[in-house]
Amino acid sequence: MFEFFEKVAGEIGFKLINNFSNKVEEWIKRIFTECKEVDSEYNAKNASSGDNAQNASSGDNAQNASSGNYAQNASSGDYAQNASSGDYAQNASSGYGAQNASSGDRAQNASSGDYAQNASSGYRAQNASSGNYAQNVISGKNSISFDCGYKGIIKAVKGTWIALAEYKRNKCGDCIPIFARSAQIGNKEYKD
Repeated sequence: MFEFFEKVAGEIGFKLINNFSNKVEEWIKRIFTECKEVDSEYNAKNASSGDNAQNASSGDNAQNASSGNYAQNASSGDYAQNASSGDYAQNASSGYGAQNASSGDRAQNASSGDYAQNASSGYRAQNASSGNYAQNVISGKNSISFDCGYKGIIKAVKGTWIALAEYKRNKCGDCIPIFARSAQIGNKEYKD
């Protein structure tokens, strides 16, 4: 997961509910419908359908959506949105308020930037965030999530492995790490 995070190195827009997969698919279909080639640095939209699809954008408010196995979405810019539906998908964003969502087994979501949000629905998902106030949500079994930043949140189902790095503000107002902890949700036997 860290290799992926290094490689590609608020609110999700919908809540994780029973039909999370359908919501992601609806969002992707809407992006397909609205998709236009935009040569400006803002509001770029990319959509693709099919296995091994790749979307990349740079600029604020970018949107990438893909449907198919092994899809890759990457964006750099504030408020970017990446969504994928399909197994082994990879979503990565760098920027303030970025959102990554995936529906499919073994998906990977990674974000770097304050107020980022990662959500995945599917077994064996991997979410990672680096930035203050990030939110990670996993609803699939046998998954893992990492959060490194001030006031980060991980919400996941029983059996998910999580790792959090806790930060506090020092006398100068800088966020500094004070400890890190890993655990498996629901596993009372595990001691970190």
